[in-house]
Amino acid sequence: MKRGIDKSFANYLFRTKRVHICYHNFGKIGWSVRKNGALMASRVYKSKRAAIKHALKFLNLGFDVVLHKKDGTVNTWEKAETKNSMIFTGMV
Repeated sequence: MKRGIDKSFANYLFRTKRVHICYHNFGKIGWSVRKNGALMASRVYKSKRAAIKHALKFLNLGFDVVLHKKDGTVNTWEKAETKNSMIFTGMV
């Protein structure tokens, strides 16, 4: 049996352009912005609003933005191709 991650699965993870906003309670407590497949968050914010504001920059670069609830379930998923709808603008 092989050990480690299957290369095709790893390629899929890094090919998909998604940014996740998740509740973060390891070390710093707050809301993290993390690219899909990344082991560490790019940054941890004290408020969810600040994390969304940072993630909107990625939306303009063609990334999908996935907003999670505090329990980890998906709350909102904003696709890059439909960025004109800007679901998150009411939250910022």
